[in-house]
Amino acid sequence: MTLSRKFELLGGVATVVLGLVAPFCRHGVADTFRLYWLWPSLLLEALVLFIIPGSLVAIGSYLHA
Repeated sequence: MTLSRKFELLGGVATVVLGLVAPFCRHGVADTFRLYWLWPSLLLEALVLFIIPGSLVAIGSYLHA
């Protein structure tokens, strides 16, 4: 695997990790679990805005690399 492919794959993995961490950064770790338990719409918002797009980028970079 060439260096450019490793860089692309690393970028995809970093994107999905940031997508998973971003909802916790918006409300704080303790408040995130409390708010998501009370309002499932916040979980849906996190999925649509951060987690699903980050996962698609990671899958695309894996397939492309």
